[in-house]
Amino acid sequence: MLLDELGGNQRQLNSGSADVRSSKIRLITDNEVSPSEGLSVDEALANLAPTRSEHDSQTLRLYTYANHALLVGRYQRIESEINLSAMQNEPLVKLNRRPTGGGTILMGSDQLGIAFTYQANDTWSPRESLRDFGHAISFALSSLGIDARLRGKNDLEVNGKKICGLGIYKDKSGGVLNHASILFDLDYELLLRMLAIPNVKLAAHRSQNISTRLTTISAELGRGISPVEVVDLVARSLGFYFGSKVSKSTLTDEESALAQDLRTTKYETNDWIFSRTLNKDLEHVSIPIRTKIGTLEVSLELQSQLIKSAIITGDFNLFTSELALIESYLKWQLLERNVLLSRLKDIRESVAHIIEVEDLIQALCTAEARSEISSPIRIGSCYIPEESHVANSI
Repeated sequence: MLLDELGGNQRQLNSGSADVRSSKIRLITDNEVSPSEGLSVDEALANLAPTRSEHDSQTLRLYTYANHALLVGRYQRIESEINLSAMQNEPLVKLNRRPTGGGTILMGSDQLGIAFTYQANDTWSPRESLRDFGHAISFALSSLGIDARLRGKNDLEVNGKKICGLGIYKDKSGGVLNHASILFDLDYELLLRMLAIPNVKLAAHRSQNISTRLTTISAELGRGISPVEVVDLVARSLGFYFGSKVSKSTLTDEESALAQDLRTTKYETNDWIFSRTLNKDLEHVSIPIRTKIGTLEVSLELQSQLIKSAIITGDFNLFTSELALIESYLKWQLLERNVLLSRLKDIRESVAHIIEVEDLIQALCTAEARSEISSPIRIGSCYIPEESHVANSI
C-alpha cells in the first residue's frame, strides 16, 4: 500500500528542536538511482527548501542506489580512502562524493538512503540537528523491532555495532540536508576490496573483522528484508516522531531542473569527485594534528615557503565552516611562525572550540613535518575508523 497521509500531529516526540518547524513533510521515494542522481536531487532539495513556505519546507526522501555506489565524505581524500586499482576490476561500482561529511560508505539496493531537507532558522545548530535526526531514525528503527542508540557524533548502533551513519550539510541558501544510510544488508567482501584499509586491520579474518563493527537489519531480525518493504513504515515513524503529516509527493519542475544541472555540472565531473586532491607538481606536506574534534590531517601545497593551498581532511560532520576558514587564512601565507601568528590572530576566537591557533602553528612549523607525502595518514571510513580517531572524537 502506498503512503497517502501518515503521522498527522499525533504526538511531538522530539526534544523541542527548533530545526523542525513545518507541520507537513513531503515524501519522495526512488529506487536504484545512480550516484550522481541520488546526490544531485538531495542537494537540490536542500538548496530550494528556503523557497518553499514555512509550513511546507520539509522534504523526506527515502531511496536506494543501483548496485553499487561508493560514496566518500565531503572532506575525504579519495587516494587515502579508496583502493582505486581494485575499482578498475569492479566496473559496476561507481564512485562519487557526498556534500555531507563523514566517512566512505557503500550503497546499493540493500541500503536505505535517507535525505531530510528543510530551512534552517535563526537558532539552528548543526550538532543539535544531527542529534535530533539520529533520535528520529532510532525511533523509526524501533518500529521494526530494533533498539538502535545514538553513539558518538554520527553513528546509530545496536549492541555496539553500527547499523546507520549520519551526515549533515548546510547550503549557502540556508537549506539543510540531513543524510543517513541504514544497512539492511551488506556485501562485506566487496566493501573490503574497495577500501584502502591498512594491512594491519586485515591481517586475519577479513570479513569477520569488519562484521564485528557492523550489523544489519536482516541480521538483527534473523531474516532477509529489503528497504523497499518498509519505506512506508519508516516514513510513518519519522512523521510520527516529528508530529508532522507526511504526504507522498514528487519533485517540482524547479527541483528537477536544478538537480539535472547539479548532476551534469558537479556530480558527474572529476573536478567534484576528485576534489580536495593536491597538485602533484608542488611540494606536499601532510601533518596529522590532534584537535578537540579528533585527529585531522592538514595537507599543504608549497612553492618554496609559500602555502599555495591548505586542505583539511578527516571523517567529521560538524564545524566544516570553521575548518574552511582556517584553510582560507593559511592560503598564500609564508610558512613562518610569526607570519602565521599575525595572520591567524583574527580567527583565534572563531576556531578556539576546535583548536588553539598556537598549537596549529606549532604543528605546521615543526621541522619533522617537512616531508613529502609517501603514505598519507588515513582518518578512516564509516565502517573501519582509526582507533586514534575514535578515541579523540567528540
